[in-house]
Amino acid sequence: MATLCLSLAYFLTVPALILYACHKAPMLDRIGAVILCYLAGILGSYMSSYLFFGTPSTALAGFKENLMSICVALALPLMLFSSDIKGWLKLAPRTLIALCSAISAVVFCSYIAGVLWQDDIDSISKIVGLNIGLYVGGTPNLAALKDALDVDNNTFLQLHLYDTLVTAGYLIFVTSVAQRLFLLWLPPFKSTASTGKDSESITQQSVHNYSKLLTRTALTALLPAVILAISIVAGAVAFAALFPDSVQMSATMIALTLLGLGASLLKPIRNIPHSFDLGMYIILVFCVVVGSMINGDLIPNLDTSMLLFVLLVVFGSLLIHAIVCALMKIDVDTFLVTSVATICSPPFVPMLAVALNNRQLLLSGMTAGVIGYALGGVLGIGLSQLFGFLI
Repeated sequence: MATLCLSLAYFLTVPALILYACHKAPMLDRIGAVILCYLAGILGSYMSSYLFFGTPSTALAGFKENLMSICVALALPLMLFSSDIKGWLKLAPRTLIALCSAISAVVFCSYIAGVLWQDDIDSISKIVGLNIGLYVGGTPNLAALKDALDVDNNTFLQLHLYDTLVTAGYLIFVTSVAQRLFLLWLPPFKSTASTGKDSESITQQSVHNYSKLLTRTALTALLPAVILAISIVAGAVAFAALFPDSVQMSATMIALTLLGLGASLLKPIRNIPHSFDLGMYIILVFCVVVGSMINGDLIPNLDTSMLLFVLLVVFGSLLIHAIVCALMKIDVDTFLVTSVATICSPPFVPMLAVALNNRQLLLSGMTAGVIGYALGGVLGIGLSQLFGFLI
């Protein structure tokens, strides 16, 4: 219990220290609070392995997974309360184009990887289906496809391991240098906010504003927002409980998104000051927890063929997705948010929105991720069978 309490204290306080450091050191501010929190989580995982070796790893891992879920569930409605739905409707067409290109890229790269490694990986058609389901619809689809495709437990755990390693590198890339790199051939994001003032508040969030969360005025104003967010989480969980386990995560994310957006239609809720900033801070806590899930013990005894398979699917599809978006003149932020929504699933969209300093794309990313949830399982099963027939 003491270890869990110390871990929780670490997760909650590290973002505050990092934000303070970013405020004092412009160089750290340029790196970004998201990537620093992620790295702090990785450092924390190594520290805990030496300092808290007496705590069962399964208990600590379960605690981290639960905390990640709580962070996303609380942060999402808080960040959606200030949504500009009218502005988002202008973004919807290019979001759908970018999403379709992201899904197509994953399918194409999965098939190419399947052909390249068909002689080196057992049950290759099942692996292709698992990858399509995973990188279109997220981890919940991976678990469901394991049963649907009759994948043995060892293969499933191997793929889950390599996914953890590769997506860790992918997340570090997309939250650090990806935006600047892809701006070389993708256009910059143009805000669709109705006024210049709104545009500035949407796209120019600064780490220096977090100190305002500690003022009495902000705390008083945020209390109703936190209570409402908790109520929305409870309602979403209750709604998801009506569905089978395999789709409960999808149902929860859909309910959180819809309820958060519904609340934003009420002007008093939409105008609560700093609700988005509080949600952003919770996402920084999420980043620390995600980083702490990376463990050096994962590295030994890797299956090179399976690892290369996953690397090709993740980074190959990212490159193809970028090329299509460049041809279609899709902006860099929309490209990245739809990529993360598919490769990593909706819970990681707020993390990227914070890293890109672009709250306007939060709803676009969540919408793309929810569509991916719906399509991942169907595409994984159908295209796995098609690949097996073709091979």
